[in-house]
Amino acid sequence: MEELSKVVPGIPIMLDKERHMVLSLNAMIQFRDATGHDILKGFDSSGGTIEETRALLWACLIDEDPELTQEQVGALVTIQNYMVISEALAQALTVSQPTGKSQSKKVTRR
Repeated sequence: MEELSKVVPGIPIMLDKERHMVLSLNAMIQFRDATGHDILKGFDSSGGTIEETRALLWACLIDEDPELTQEQVGALVTIQNYMVISEALAQALTVSQPTGKSQSKKVTRR
């Protein structure tokens, strides 16, 4: 995640250790492949199923740790930390939204 963290700051979350969630394009594809739902068509982290929540958390973490499985991520979530995780996922969704301003650099021809 060293290179990725220079481009997209991860949302820190304490699980088994401090991890960083990034809702990258790869994460969106992994989420879609796992759930059949396109995150660009909307996702409510508080109203999704527990399977969707686990899949989204997993997808946001695998850029940092590609060896993680959904089952391993699910074992890190308990009723005690579920609300904190839901809030962190909501934050990851929020910071991933376009701001309405162009975020690309202007390219000029010579």
